[in-house]
Amino acid sequence: MGVLGKLFGSRKSPQERFADLVMADLEATGNGGVMQFDAEEMAITIAGSDGLMRLNLKNAYSEYLAAEPGERGPIVRRYAQIGSAPAQIQSDSGIAGERLLPKLHPRRDNTALMMKAVLDGNEAHLDFVHFSFTDSLFVQLSYDAPTSIRSVNDGDLERWGMGRKEALAKSMKSSSRSSGISGRSTSNCLSVFFAPLTR
Repeated sequence: MGVLGKLFGSRKSPQERFADLVMADLEATGNGGVMQFDAEEMAITIAGSDGLMRLNLKNAYSEYLAAEPGERGPIVRRYAQIGSAPAQIQSDSGIAGERLLPKLHPRRDNTALMMKAVLDGNEAHLDFVHFSFTDSLFVQLSYDAPTSIRSVNDGDLERWGMGRKEALAKSMKSSSRSSGISGRSTSNCLSVFFAPLTR
């Protein structure tokens, strides 16, 4: 907690304290990435050599709360291991295309990560495929791995022999299939939403 926090009585929420435990364990395992906790999404964003990875903590926190005090440490370590393990990305372009997802993010996410990297003396690896959407939002191309969601970089697209717009189009189809809503109506909504980016 900073000096201002002490002066004005600011305290971290239980969720933030849990995220601190996971991030401390991630650092202990040798993870050199720049990490930031998003309280609204209950997720840790890790900027590492493979790009951006997002570790969701909603299930982890629920499991942590339900466990006995003596059983909570292993839960933190297990999820930290998930976050430190490299995402398993398919080399087959057909299979990979089905796992692509478009993620809408506020630009402040990137700004905050880069500022934190400078303050920590680390170089953030923020090379990932993204598209400008509005002045305050961008669309990030993500890969839905079994245990986490990782950003897609140009090296991934090169291995798959896939262009940026083609990858975005595939991510829209993949998103419509996994949404649980009518495929046609969802696909139409996504097409309208992202149409300017795929032209």
